[in-house]
Amino acid sequence: MNMKRILFFLCGGIAALALMFALTPAPAHAQSPYGLTAHVDADHITTDDTVILTITLTTPDYSAPRIHLPALDGFNVLNSQTTSQFSVVNGQASAGMVNAFQLQPTRVGALKIPALRLELNGQALMTEPIIVNVTQGNGAPSKQNNSGPGAFGGSLLGGGAFNNFFGADPFANDPFFADPFNRRASLNLQALTDKQSVYVGEPLEYAVRVSSDAMLLGEPDYKPPKFTGFWAHQPPLIQRGANGSEITTLLFPTQAGNLTIDPATIRVDGGFFSDALEKQTEPIAIQVKPLPQNAPPEFNGAVGTFDLTATPDKTATRVGEPLTVKYQIRGAGNFDTLPDPKFTDHAAWRAYNGKAQTTSDVQNGKLVGAKTIERTLIPTREGNLIIPALRYAYFDPSDAQYHVLETEPIQVNVAPGDPALTQNVAPSSNNPNDASAPAKNVAAPTLKAAPLTGAPKPLTAQPLFWAMFLVPIGIVAIDLAFGLRKRYLDSSVAARRSSRAYRNARKQLRRARSDDQVQIARIVLAYLEDKLNRSLLGVAHSQLAQILIAQGVSTEATMQTIDLLRRGETLEFGKQRADVCARDAAQILARVEEEWAE
Repeated sequence: MNMKRILFFLCGGIAALALMFALTPAPAHAQSPYGLTAHVDADHITTDDTVILTITLTTPDYSAPRIHLPALDGFNVLNSQTTSQFSVVNGQASAGMVNAFQLQPTRVGALKIPALRLELNGQALMTEPIIVNVTQGNGAPSKQNNSGPGAFGGSLLGGGAFNNFFGADPFANDPFFADPFNRRASLNLQALTDKQSVYVGEPLEYAVRVSSDAMLLGEPDYKPPKFTGFWAHQPPLIQRGANGSEITTLLFPTQAGNLTIDPATIRVDGGFFSDALEKQTEPIAIQVKPLPQNAPPEFNGAVGTFDLTATPDKTATRVGEPLTVKYQIRGAGNFDTLPDPKFTDHAAWRAYNGKAQTTSDVQNGKLVGAKTIERTLIPTREGNLIIPALRYAYFDPSDAQYHVLETEPIQVNVAPGDPALTQNVAPSSNNPNDASAPAKNVAAPTLKAAPLTGAPKPLTAQPLFWAMFLVPIGIVAIDLAFGLRKRYLDSSVAARRSSRAYRNARKQLRRARSDDQVQIARIVLAYLEDKLNRSLLGVAHSQLAQILIAQGVSTEATMQTIDLLRRGETLEFGKQRADVCARDAAQILARVEEEWAE
């Protein structure tokens, strides 16, 4: 019996709990963390009063922007203030911006403050419209909280505490409050260079300064000029401040004459209640002077200020064993296209140049860096050999003079090497007067008796016999060589692709429209990809220039090729004027093909 009673009460308790949970209202769906509300401190005023419109924007973080009030029919905006707020409700934090506007009616009647709409981070927010009834005043304000110059701050923070704390209205000199509707907002642009006259290859800074008298959303969208006649170091340097940005590009002129930097375009997204702004800079004229004519023979196009060092990995070796000399050029100049030194061969050494490595960085308006070339040298004879000094010439725009750098000669003690290696490493000089060449043992001449009779020469001693004997062998050798080459090309996709690149590009250029610069640029890009047997997608112009120069293409031809590709990209995305025809592109490709080192 006791057991039944316990079960009875247990079942009754469970039923009561289930009924309680069933009658408990379900929790509402989680509200959006974004909110936009608007209210006024009074809805019945006279023409002698003012009303405070408070717009509160709530966000889950601190990203709430300042709000620009649109034009209101029947009201003038006398003043405004903006304050931040932060609150924690039920463990959830929220932040927002409180924008208060002091409005003065301009006529009587039921004046309507329309609904304000805003889209923020995918959230559509909207306030309710507000009706303010305005009657004719008698010359004296009817609202106590709107009377006096300090009433605005008091209505927000109570009793004028805001003004009393600061001693005065801290927003009195803020330019934002002089134009609360943002109707006079403007975008201020200034394009300038640090120099107006430079030499070819001399760096100059091109800067675009952006500012606005309105607080707008987003970063400026910068569309740079084409920089025709200049090498532009990428990427540009962007410095951001509280009221604007400065975008700086380091330029190197590639040709002499009176050049013009085209206008740059800046677009800035508007605020929540303001339109976007777009403006162009003024073009800038630059005088580019040619380099002087008295260049030394070692000059290869370097402009700037440089130092040159040569460091061997060892100063003692054996015949046939290599050593490495690291040549490094350091200083300030266009390291994107800096030419290599002019090395000279020597009879005592066999030389092989490694791939150059370049590092650079923009500092104080200059491109400073270092270019390192590792040169492998194999001695061909023993003794105390000398690695000759290396000379490197450059033009310094600061004093308008050519300068020649020279390393110290390097002495290397070369011991006898492995005979197997020594037999394959012979001096490249056959000059008998070369003092560096080793002495040879020459046998004394032996006198032989001439034949006493005029017996005819045997057939094998006749030149015609050997000529007739070698002709078939030569034909077979030539046929074999062509067969081997055909099989090599058939088996080597890369070699076949590279060998046919120029022919295919010429065919496509003949078929292309002469003024279709986008198609011309694509043909040139496809030619370079075939020559290199690799995709150039994502390769920057500066990296492509280094690749072309490493292939033996001259700096001028490299500049012309990169400029042609850049113009094609500009036309594809910017609808600019085409000024390079297919014939010009064909001439550029012919020069690149001629200079290309397989």
